[in-house]
Amino acid sequence: MAPSLRIKVISYLLFLPCLVASATSNRRQDPSLPSTVFIPLKLNSNQRYLVQIHVSSQPFTFALSTSTGYSVIAGTDCLTCNVGSTLDISPTSALGFQNLSIFAGFADGTIVQEDCQLEKNDGAAWNWTNQRLIAANQSNLFSPQVSGILGLGDNGRDRNFEATVLGNWLSKNPTQANVSYGLALNAPLEASEDGGEFHWLRPNNASFEEPVVWKPLIPANTSTTQYDSFVQMDTYSFDGEGASISGPLDLLAVIDPFTSSIFFPQDQARAIYGAIPGSSPHLTLSTSTAYSVPCDAKMKLTLVFGELSVSLDERKLVRRAQDTCYGTIEEWASPSANEYLLGSTFVSSIYLIYQGSSSSSSYGFANRKEPVSELTLLAIIGIGMGVIGFVLAIIIATYLITRSYLKRRLSNKSITYEPFDLYRHLTNPDSDPFIPRPFLPSPSPSPSPPPLPDWWSTSHISMPPTPSPNSAPVPNATRHSKTSSAQYAARPRRPSEASDIPNWAQVDGLSSPLPQQTGSSNEARALFIQLHPSSSTHHGTSTFYTLTLPVSPMTLSHSHSNSNSHEDGTSPPPYLENEIPRH
Repeated sequence: MAPSLRIKVISYLLFLPCLVASATSNRRQDPSLPSTVFIPLKLNSNQRYLVQIHVSSQPFTFALSTSTGYSVIAGTDCLTCNVGSTLDISPTSALGFQNLSIFAGFADGTIVQEDCQLEKNDGAAWNWTNQRLIAANQSNLFSPQVSGILGLGDNGRDRNFEATVLGNWLSKNPTQANVSYGLALNAPLEASEDGGEFHWLRPNNASFEEPVVWKPLIPANTSTTQYDSFVQMDTYSFDGEGASISGPLDLLAVIDPFTSSIFFPQDQARAIYGAIPGSSPHLTLSTSTAYSVPCDAKMKLTLVFGELSVSLDERKLVRRAQDTCYGTIEEWASPSANEYLLGSTFVSSIYLIYQGSSSSSSYGFANRKEPVSELTLLAIIGIGMGVIGFVLAIIIATYLITRSYLKRRLSNKSITYEPFDLYRHLTNPDSDPFIPRPFLPSPSPSPSPPPLPDWWSTSHISMPPTPSPNSAPVPNATRHSKTSSAQYAARPRRPSEASDIPNWAQVDGLSSPLPQQTGSSNEARALFIQLHPSSSTHHGTSTFYTLTLPVSPMTLSHSHSNSNSHEDGTSPPPYLENEIPRH
């Protein structure tokens, strides 16, 4: 493994526990703050977001609303509620009477105090006690699927924060300065029942991206009972196929997922649909008017809150109902209504955070990101540990392979030490590698002898003994060989004799010692050398040399002839006494 790659791998391994710790710490960064309670949400056919709450051990389905801080439940004596479950209350438990108005809906009834259990996403319950509820005896807010309203507002309209769910928890936790929650809603689609998550007591940091744009809630005046509070929207813009519109500045907006639509004042809504060719008013209700639009219309609405711009295109602004398409933006039926209401179509496009107390409250707007549940956190930890194990396995395997490769290379280059061979040292010192010798260049190979000419017939090699001052010269020792070539051709050669001479000569044999003269220590030996000419004119013949080796310095001569004299008529030297005939 390259050094740079090894450094990167080690860096990732060191940084991975930090990532895992960061992911797990998102759930609880400050031990003094409460943990997030994850509440699953469901969508009904009216695109309302529902939670399951047990009241006095009896299950009810509540719809979320942020326009009010009061929570409402259908009572047993409600004849107009049209619900499947009602709360049986005792007249002696009533704490007063309260009426409530939300948009075109209303609820009237007595105030009761009950213990509640909010169902979490793991099936367990989050419990709280002594919650004030309006036990409605008449209301048009309910349906067979909805038997209660969970108010997440601050009751700004009548300044009764203690009666809300938020105030109830804060009164039981006096060390906390405020209470908060987060809404991660899915888009209000009729084909889906998954409404997203309600993050109670603390926003889930894994569900939104920084920065968060905070806007203070403005309490509603006492002249209206429709909403608890407003928030200031900086401006808006609309791009249609016919024109582009820029809205006014500093607008009052209500944020509530109880409805899926977006409501604009009449003049602003009509300007928007004037920029959509083919649009027209379609249905007018008691509170608003809806517009029909071409199903293939292109449009984009951008709502601006400080540094955050939320863009909605035709996928959220156009709804299809059979063969007719309607715009999500509606206009107020009353010309005097100047507020903007942003329902779940807007809320599902952001992450909405509430943080407040009895003195002040704020909304936080942030971009959405995919939430990380507890199971996903465990999966992240498992994947992280698996990655660590896999990387360690690769490092160990690389180390072992590299080590094995280096050992093989070193073993190929290792020096082999041979034991000292005393016998070889004594019998053949030249082959002993432990005896230092000077460097001598290698001799050049001997050239091959030239081919023998046709006149080559007889060779005489004789060496006279060196005269000694104490004796007479010893006569030349000459051996005459007169035999047929066939006899010499058939004679076997001894390998020990033939391996020490060139290829063109072979040792035939040794002569007997030369006779010695009296008083002389000279001695000579003769070698018979047989040559095999390659010429075709001498096929089947052999040539012999007589070599006389005296003890004294050697004189070497030779001649070649087919007779006792050369072709030029000269006679051989006196020490070439006789001719060895060639056959």
